[in-house]
Amino acid sequence: MPKRCALGCSNKTSYHQFPHPEKNPDRFKAWVHIAGGKLDSPADYELYRKKVICDIHFTDRDRNRNNRLNFLAVPSLHLPGKSDEVVTSEKVLLVPEPVNEESSLAALKPTLTGKSNDDGTPEKVLLIPEPVNKENSLATLKSTLTGKSDEVGTSEKVLLVPEPVNEESSLATLKLTTTDNSARINSEHNYCRLQKKAIHKNNNNCQQQEWPSFWLNQLKTTRRKIKVLQSNLIRSQKKNKTFQSRIANAEKMSTDILFKKLTNKMTVAAKIFTKMQYTQTSKRPHGRRFSLEEKVLSLSLYKKSPRSYPLLAKYFTFPSTKSLKRLLTKIEVNVA
Repeated sequence: MPKRCALGCSNKTSYHQFPHPEKNPDRFKAWVHIAGGKLDSPADYELYRKKVICDIHFTDRDRNRNNRLNFLAVPSLHLPGKSDEVVTSEKVLLVPEPVNEESSLAALKPTLTGKSNDDGTPEKVLLIPEPVNKENSLATLKSTLTGKSDEVGTSEKVLLVPEPVNEESSLATLKLTTTDNSARINSEHNYCRLQKKAIHKNNNNCQQQEWPSFWLNQLKTTRRKIKVLQSNLIRSQKKNKTFQSRIANAEKMSTDILFKKLTNKMTVAAKIFTKMQYTQTSKRPHGRRFSLEEKVLSLSLYKKSPRSYPLLAKYFTFPSTKSLKRLLTKIEVNVA
C-alpha cells in the first residue's frame, strides 16, 4: 500500500516516520496528539510507529542537512483545523470617544421624582448633565487604566483603536531571528567543520609530541625487554623447581632398601626396559628420544617377532618400526 500522511493530506513530497516511542517518548506522544490519536494499548504504539507525516508540516528550523529532522522537530504547519496565516500583533490603545453635548441633552427625558409641591402636584425635575471637559476626560481615562478614579460616577464610552504597525521593521526583525537560528543550527550540525577542528587539534598534539619521540621509542623497547626477561626468569624458576623435585624423588628411591634388592636381582635388559618406560612414557610421541642401548633392545624384540612388536608398542613405550629400520641400514655387515 502507498504511504499516506497521518494528518490526512495527500502529497507526493518526502515523508518522516514517527519517533521511536522508547528513545523519544515525549516527542512521540506530541506527534500522536497532533495527529489526533490516543495511546490506550500497546497496539496503538505499534500502529503509530508505522505511520508517517509529510514534509510540508515542518518548518525550516526542524530540518538539518539532507532534509533530515532534528531531535526537537514537531509538526506545526498546515495542521487540520488551524490557519497558517501569520497574525501581526497590534498594540491596542484606549481612546475616549468624543461626546456630543446636544445629542446627550436631547436624549435625556424628564423624570419624575418622589417629591411633591404644597398643592399636591408632583414636581417635574430635569437631569442636566455637566459639560464634558476634554482634559478631565483624559485624566479620568488615565486613572481608570491605572486602577484609580478621582471622580465618582463619571462614565464614558471607550473605543479600541489598533496602533499601526510598521511592516518593514517587523519583517526585518523576523529575518534577523530566522538567520540567527539557522546559523546556530548549521554550526551545531556542521560535522565536516567539527571533524576538521578535531583533526587540527590532533595535528597540534602530534607536533608537540614530536620532540620526545626518540625517548618514547626507547622506553617501549626497554619495557619489551623487561617483559621478556621476566618471562624467562619465571620459566627458569619453574624448571629449577621441577628438577629439584626429581632429584629429591630419585634420592628417596635410591635410599629405599626394597628398591636396592629389586635392582640387584634385575638383568641388564630389564633395567634398560624399566628405565625406558620410566623416562619416555611421560613425553609426547614426537618428543621421545631413545638411546642406542634402548634401540638395540627394541631391535632384538622386533627381529624375534615382527608381527607382535606393534602390539607391544601399543601397550609399552618402544621406538617405532621406521626408526628401527633406519638403524638397520646404518649397521655395516662385513662378509666373513
